[in-house]
Amino acid sequence: MKSHTIHSTLIAVLMVVLPCTAVNGQSSTNHTFTRGKFWTVISESVPHPPIWLASYPGYFEAPSNWFNTLSYWAGDVDGTQQVTAGFPGFNIVNHTQVKNYNFTESLTEAEEYSFETVTSVDPSGSSVPVIPLTVSRKRMVWSLPKYDDFIIQREVITNESSVQVTNWYYSVAYGINISLGIPYGVTFDDEYLWDPGFGNFRMEQGNFVFYDDTSMPPNQAPVAYDISPGDQTGDRGDPGNITIQNSIDRRLYSPQLFTDNIVYVTPNKHGETTVYQGIFHRILNENPGAPDEEFWQPTNQDPTYVFTRMTAQQARMGWRDANADGGTLDGNQYERVPSFNLGIGPYDIAPGESVELIRVVALGEMDRNVSELGGLNATQNYLSQGLANLKANWQAALDIVDGFRRTGNWNEGISAFPPPTVGDAPFASNDDELQVDLYVDIEQGTQGFELAWTAVPPNYRDPITGTNDFAGYKVYRSESRIEGPWIEAADLTRAEAEGLTAGGKVIFRLPAEPGIPYRHWVTSYDLDGNESGFTAYTYHALAAKPAPSNDLSEVLVIPNPFRQVSGLSDPSEEKRISFLNIPGQCTIRIFTVAGELVRTIEHNDGFGEEAWGSAMHGDYLLTRFFQNVQPGVYIYHIESHVQGHEGESSIGKFMIVK
Repeated sequence: MKSHTIHSTLIAVLMVVLPCTAVNGQSSTNHTFTRGKFWTVISESVPHPPIWLASYPGYFEAPSNWFNTLSYWAGDVDGTQQVTAGFPGFNIVNHTQVKNYNFTESLTEAEEYSFETVTSVDPSGSSVPVIPLTVSRKRMVWSLPKYDDFIIQREVITNESSVQVTNWYYSVAYGINISLGIPYGVTFDDEYLWDPGFGNFRMEQGNFVFYDDTSMPPNQAPVAYDISPGDQTGDRGDPGNITIQNSIDRRLYSPQLFTDNIVYVTPNKHGETTVYQGIFHRILNENPGAPDEEFWQPTNQDPTYVFTRMTAQQARMGWRDANADGGTLDGNQYERVPSFNLGIGPYDIAPGESVELIRVVALGEMDRNVSELGGLNATQNYLSQGLANLKANWQAALDIVDGFRRTGNWNEGISAFPPPTVGDAPFASNDDELQVDLYVDIEQGTQGFELAWTAVPPNYRDPITGTNDFAGYKVYRSESRIEGPWIEAADLTRAEAEGLTAGGKVIFRLPAEPGIPYRHWVTSYDLDGNESGFTAYTYHALAAKPAPSNDLSEVLVIPNPFRQVSGLSDPSEEKRISFLNIPGQCTIRIFTVAGELVRTIEHNDGFGEEAWGSAMHGDYLLTRFFQNVQPGVYIYHIESHVQGHEGESSIGKFMIVK
């Protein structure tokens, strides 16, 4: 990497940012963005910049990673060069977060946004700014499908003092870890590429893009796998099945691609819109062997050490090209556990003057329905297809930024608006969640799910056309995971839905075979096919149940024998075992062949099925003492409590094989 040299005397005040750590007793305020696919919990315990807990796609308790960040300012104040970073070097003056879901509060603002004012302060406690600048910062997200994969952040840095700040630089650095929730341990597998096809509103075009590839630890041979697709593509994308023979968990755990850049910035003192971009190896411990210029130790407070890394320029090439290029230190294996730095400068900021920057943090991926199925089709194509999706998401963000810069309206660049969403994400401090209950129709001989969601208001008007172009709803279901695959299960036209709407809610019955747990997701769409985002879905899977039976000779245990797993597609349901054709109210007792009581289950929901535990409560195949059941033959005893059938019972046996 190339770097600039500083000749002034530096006074450094650095603060290492750590996850989940209170700093000097400062109360922590979190901004939780849950409206788009890219979820973030942005902790303000260390305010500038915050630490991000990020998930993609986001949902309650989704696998997530910390983006541990450090921010630096360097500038001359009264002839002395100052460098400051993090809390206590910075302090939030005020903070506000706004939910503008479905643009009900404003048509010119994002659907979810936060803003605050940040100042630099003397860490000695005098509250005197070390560098007398004030930051007005705003972060924004949307749920619209074309615009739900990124965060846009705008900062305006203003000199509100009476002294001039000269040679001012700004930098933000953070560690990157693409892998999310993988069932096996790998490291040194985050690779990057350089793509000049990513545009912006500056002179230099192009972005670094980070993605998961095969693990390549220094001084070690890459890990070899015998199970497909690992035998051909290694752990690229982190397939779930490559370490366990016959595993049904074939999905890619890390198919996402990540990029971050400053897309607009005020020209610096040289009239340039330079952005410094550097990739390092950064950990809190001692350097494990990386070239010194490539290592960033956050606790090192040496001014020259800090500044050379703030202003380093990475060679504009991908990791593999840099690794093959003998003329650069870039592309070493330590960069596969990367830290990324973005910086601007130098600026001379007179009293009353400002510097503006707009930053986009974006993700992309191949079709999630494909990556969830896994296999060679996924591992061989997730990078090219994910890159194409990431570029489309990036362009959508640029359209929003362009619209704002032209008009001051953050939604001016949106090309089409779908109808309002019909519910909010579960467990995200929202009240409007999709409701799903069970039903059984004895006369029709059917059973399934009764869904209830918020109807699109009759007075809805498209923000662009001004007309009510709402056309209907689509219902999807997944028998695997929240991430998918999702299959369209029903399409209700507007006319059909009107007959099912009462009190602002649509009540719709979806027939289903019993015994298969599903999650559901509902969208609205307009006459042009524009569909609302992924917000109205169920967190827990639910299985349809058949009608009850008072003929106890019809009782079944499914599967029987139970061989290690249930055979269901959802990994959370792999221990599910069910009793079918049972009375609507009964007691199920499970015994060992020696007569020891293992579990008692009270069944009283009126349906004809009951499982031994549930994924929701985490007690599948647990004994009454919450211990895992052992392999063997078990006896069940079912006693009816249905009026007119009290005391009737059935005894049978089933086998658990492990």
